[in-house]
Amino acid sequence: MPSSTPPASLPDFAPILAAVEAAVKAEKLTPAAGQNIRIWLTEPRYAPYADEVAAHVTGGKWKELDDVFWTVIPFGTGGRRGKMYPIGTNAINDRTMGESAQGLADYVKEAHAGGHLGSAKLACAIAYDTRHRSRHFAELCAEIFVAAGYHVYFLDGVRSTPELSVAVRQTHSACGLMITASHNPPSDNAVKAYWSTGGQLLPPHDTGVIERVMQVTTIQRTPFAEALADGRIEYCQEAIDRAYQAAVESQSRPGPRDLKILFTPLHGVGASAVLPVLAAEGFRDVELYGPNAAPDGDFPNVPGHVANPENPPVFDGPIAHAQKTGAELVLATDPDADRLGAAAPLVLGGSQ
Repeated sequence: MPSSTPPASLPDFAPILAAVEAAVKAEKLTPAAGQNIRIWLTEPRYAPYADEVAAHVTGGKWKELDDVFWTVIPFGTGGRRGKMYPIGTNAINDRTMGESAQGLADYVKEAHAGGHLGSAKLACAIAYDTRHRSRHFAELCAEIFVAAGYHVYFLDGVRSTPELSVAVRQTHSACGLMITASHNPPSDNAVKAYWSTGGQLLPPHDTGVIERVMQVTTIQRTPFAEALADGRIEYCQEAIDRAYQAAVESQSRPGPRDLKILFTPLHGVGASAVLPVLAAEGFRDVELYGPNAAPDGDFPNVPGHVANPENPPVFDGPIAHAQKTGAELVLATDPDADRLGAAAPLVLGGSQ
């Protein structure tokens, strides 16, 4: 049976609330932060987080509290993205991620019942990248969608955002979720929402989902292990890997393949998306750039720890390596492999 959060009662936080009022008057907290903190201390739906909020107040962590409570993190047309922190309306945590999943599940379920999704099934495809807590958030979203009556197709193991798009279409799901903050700093995470088309939300569904997310009070969950055991959550990565590779290969063109390539995933999921396709298409001389090869949400060997292939410094190390090995093309993908950067030797007057 689905479980709902939170419990129905909260302890008496009168002294804590008084401290919050005093902090607002002393301008240690903005009025908006003070109001949101009061809500999290007094409304039963936030009971699982109230003790942590109270501990922050007792510890005088006013800056931290103001940062994560001064506003409500928006749910835009692409989803919800921000800094991870265990509490707060302006942070990515179990509550804000749960609201995002619950609101999307509620909206899509109504659209499905109304016949607005064609032949799509009441199902959701879910994938996640190498960021900290991405697997945790993916399982949380799966639990919410199962409790809402969905079948969940779950890619077990880090995968790319383009593969998630293929998964939505391949499984005929009504929607999809990708847990990633793309090329944001290591502190961040996010949820990207996808419609039955495999594309991101478009009008009028974008505003409809946003409204439902903002209206969420109760979050229903079914334990992940229970749903996996009884088949409501289905691991599907092997089939989707094949479908994704076939979809990419269908876009290829004939021609020579004698090119020496150096590829860096920037500590993200790109190796799972790029290397098998290059191999299948006959590119035999492909090297995975070692310093960026390991999946790591801290992006330790990327300049500034910002794994964005649009940022020229991320190519400094790979280009230096390519010059030593004679590689003719350097490719780099961001953490969820939905953007690609490239570098090649510039030949002027016979010199590089």
